[in-house]
Amino acid sequence: GALLAGGMAPTGATDNSPTSNSLEGGTDATAYWWGEWTKWTACSRSCGAGVTSQERHCLQQRRTSVLGAGNRTCTGTSKRYQLCRVQECPPDGRSFREEQCISFNSRVYDGRTHQWKPLYPDDYVHISSKPCDLHCTTADGQRQLMVPARDGTSCKLTDLRGVCVSGKCEPIGCDGVLFSTHTLDKCGVCQGDGSSCTHVTGNYRKGNAHLGYSLVTHIPAGARDIQIVERKKSADVLALADEAGYYFFNGNFKVDSPKNFNIAGTVVKYRRPMDVYETGIEYIVAQGPTNQGLNVMVWNQNGKSPSITFEYTLLQPPRCWAS
Repeated sequence: GALLAGGMAPTGATDNSPTSNSLEGGTDATAYWWGEWTKWTACSRSCGAGVTSQERHCLQQRRTSVLGAGNRTCTGTSKRYQLCRVQECPPDGRSFREEQCISFNSRVYDGRTHQWKPLYPDDYVHISSKPCDLHCTTADGQRQLMVPARDGTSCKLTDLRGVCVSGKCEPIGCDGVLFSTHTLDKCGVCQGDGSSCTHVTGNYRKGNAHLGYSLVTHIPAGARDIQIVERKKSADVLALADEAGYYFFNGNFKVDSPKNFNIAGTVVKYRRPMDVYETGIEYIVAQGPTNQGLNVMVWNQNGKSPSITFEYTLLQPPRCWAS
């Protein structure tokens, strides 16, 4: 079912001065009241959290008597929103931004049509103050256009998921409610206090490091906010394997390119300098939670002592009290 937005209109997304919906020339001898809400509009998306809205108008009527005049305006909001079609979209389908850009393919510009695509990838974090502007570009990159993104287009807020509503990026809380600012705590609990998990930290510094692969640490299933960092420039290479010894990357004495990997039910981001002589650090990060145990490995290529730190968060098991 759809999730109600609490009846409040977002700041800036609707005119909250209902007198603008009223007839001109009201006086103290005028009564004001809200008309009925309209039906909810069609959902702006077929999947991935669209937006639907309904509105009402402030009505007025002149009174024949000046005695006991009513309110000067209707109180409340003239438009309200809620989420709809919140189920995830198929992973191999077009993104909503792609669909919007493609919709311009039939338009004629400069005497001809063009093939349009988003200028930025979907996970691009906009530095601009207008994350709900849709930027499209032609396949050859020669032309660009910018229009307001449709309601329901995903956008990025600091630590909350966002969605575009009337051109403004509005939050969706961890409770799945539009305009909610409820956030996950470090344990992944919505509006939690952080007391239901343990933060594990450690470091790996072997004085007599041997060549080849060594275990840095084992990360259990259910881990969140994983971070493994090689703290100094070295020829060492971080690698990740499952508990059976299968390497996801940098195994079998081969170095993989730094990129994102889908591992253990989460996205694992592996980054390192392209040249070991460059400044910069090698690291592995993943948001989690993981659905299997992982072994963090280091491939030592020159026998020098590595300096690796690791940290992750684990939910605490429920306590059992003896009777």
